[in-house]
Amino acid sequence: MVFLREALTDQVDLVLSRAVAEGIFPGAVVHIQQGGTVLKRAAYGYAMLYADQHTRLEEPIPADGETIFDLASLTKAVTGTAVMRLVEDGLIALDAPVHTYLEEFSRQDKRPITVRHLLTHTSGLPSGRPFFRHLHDAETIVRAVAHVRPAGRPGEQVIYSDLNFIAAGALVSAVSGLPLDRFLETWLFAPLGLRHTRYRPHGSPCRGVAATEDQAGRGMVWGVVHDENAHAMGGVSGHAGLFSSVDDLAIFCSMLLNKGMYGGTRVLQPATVQEMFTVQTGSLRPERGLGWQGPDPSWMGSMLAPRAFGHTGFTGTSILLDPDRQLSAILLTNRVHPRRTGPALAPVRAAVADAAAALKGKD
Repeated sequence: MVFLREALTDQVDLVLSRAVAEGIFPGAVVHIQQGGTVLKRAAYGYAMLYADQHTRLEEPIPADGETIFDLASLTKAVTGTAVMRLVEDGLIALDAPVHTYLEEFSRQDKRPITVRHLLTHTSGLPSGRPFFRHLHDAETIVRAVAHVRPAGRPGEQVIYSDLNFIAAGALVSAVSGLPLDRFLETWLFAPLGLRHTRYRPHGSPCRGVAATEDQAGRGMVWGVVHDENAHAMGGVSGHAGLFSSVDDLAIFCSMLLNKGMYGGTRVLQPATVQEMFTVQTGSLRPERGLGWQGPDPSWMGSMLAPRAFGHTGFTGTSILLDPDRQLSAILLTNRVHPRRTGPALAPVRAAVADAAAALKGKD
């Protein structure tokens, strides 16, 4: 069995080392865990390889197990978790209209949208809008979301949308009375001992953070959020903006797989976690839980369990959770460094997921 595990961890090394060599991403860190056992934790390539889109650094910065990555849309899964804590506390009702808590959503075309619709991407809001081109603070962008014309009726289709979680982040702040970043620090990050998970990790570039894209007008984005709308909102939003490391995310995953508890600290009740990882979208596709995506072989691989859930981030990040096997697979990359156009990452994610499932299967 030890030999089989070594062979399968070698497969992870092969997949990720080849991806670095082929330029799919400059660097990556992987963490695979089952129960309390770490099956694989390793780093590959570089946290920063380019000075700009065309110039490689003479002394690139290697990635290591402590490297902090811009999580991009993995932020949505954390925001969804925060909403569910407020649901658990009786401060939010999932099927209440969003305008119950956010006055901005009292417009006639938004009044049918519920909190559940936001968390499952069934609100009917369109996929995204470049608010950053003309708006430059969180309050005006939240108002702009409420003024966007819906692309469909609530509950009739799944449209993956940043707008849903911009609203969800504002909802957390409105109900809790705290800014989103402070609420998460107080309720989730500090109790779990997450040392590297935060919005706006540094006011200037830092060698411990993976660089992302060389963007027009911003230069090389390093140590600040990559997502343009989140940047315009001051770096804090429900849809993007969080930074973290694989070790912190492994604790977050362990808490969820352990039904809301980690290291003797309970942050959610078991029933809340079960509801989060229950498909909420019926016959609609793709399947969605509350803040999480249901099974998707395109990036979760061919060996995923029927109850697998996960999430991805545009910068090249992903989490895969298998509650039945108590298995988590975290892959953090900087695939948008130095530019966002490049080879598809989904096959690499799928290969890592298959290796993770095989590691458990052969244990």
